[in-house]
Amino acid sequence: MRDRLRDRGLLLFETGNFGDVRLDRLALVPRFQYPDHLFFFSTDNITRLLSLSGFELLDMHRYSLGADLLRWRLSSALKSKSAAAHACKGHPQEVVSPSSPLKARIEFLSRYGIGSLFPRHDHHQTLIVVARKA
Repeated sequence: MRDRLRDRGLLLFETGNFGDVRLDRLALVPRFQYPDHLFFFSTDNITRLLSLSGFELLDMHRYSLGADLLRWRLSSALKSKSAAAHACKGHPQEVVSPSSPLKARIEFLSRYGIGSLFPRHDHHQTLIVVARKA
């Protein structure tokens, strides 16, 4: 990415920050979406990785995932109830809810709107990282 970036260009990326989460808080996450998430980054190793790759960290924007986790748990509970109701009626167990613009807006609001209000360093969060060539 460094070789493809223009001299005054910016590198922007988003990643989870589970490397800085207190161990007692990790129990709140029911699954870590393997195999999508193979590594858990912390602010220290992101900064080090950028430096080793020839980048200078400019900024990190933190967004708490607390509201997002709560939304996910509520959604999972509703899906479980819906699947149980369908199973009682002789329908297949798996119920897939279609993606919708409203669902996308709710997800965006819970992560970035509400999440920007409580960016605690030692809790579940997502980071938006801004860097440039060193």
